[in-house]
Amino acid sequence: MGRKSPQVVEWFHFVSNADEEHRLTQEEVAMRKREARERCLALRSSLDPAYRIAADRDISRHVLESSPFASSPALLTYLSMPGEVDTRAIIAAALEAAKVVALPRCVPGRRMEWHVVTSLDGLVRSRFGVEEPDGDPATLLDSSLMGQALALVPGLAFDRSGHRLGYGGGYYDVFLSSFEGATLGLCRTEQLADSLASAGLVTCLDLPVGAVATPAGILRL
Repeated sequence: MGRKSPQVVEWFHFVSNADEEHRLTQEEVAMRKREARERCLALRSSLDPAYRIAADRDISRHVLESSPFASSPALLTYLSMPGEVDTRAIIAAALEAAKVVALPRCVPGRRMEWHVVTSLDGLVRSRFGVEEPDGDPATLLDSSLMGQALALVPGLAFDRSGHRLGYGGGYYDVFLSSFEGATLGLCRTEQLADSLASAGLVTCLDLPVGAVATPAGILRL
């Protein structure tokens, strides 16, 4: 189905070998991340649309069949943008199952507020181009649900230890540093690497997710 070769994963392997005896500086890590993001975005846009739809359908199915989804009363999830693993089917299924569904709203301090939604109507476009809740305080998620929630986490790449390469904003890094519920990254096969740390793409601020959902199944960590 027009599936492209996993060129990003191959690049991760190349830079991993090149850095075996070299400790990267903070500036080198930042540069490496910028290059990795560019490559991941290029790969993502090169994937055949029919393949993306099929892969995302499989990822959604694995999420919906998972025990964390079944046992969590609340789902914290991003609303996918073009190119990202599609979350709309998962959101629809969670609402149908009468789960509390919350979407993030980015606020100053690289923080995200989670607002409960009952549909995807009435969202507003943020300065990042993301559709998000309008910020009505009445829709803020009850903090008592945070520790019981399942959070779906986006990323440009993940590895087999749960580390992720994000977009560089730091919002999910801040969120993951205090979130105590279950976390699940969504990742197509082409964007799954063996080790982002070995490629010089992980710092002490880059916290891993608890599991990664791929088209082949859920990688539990």
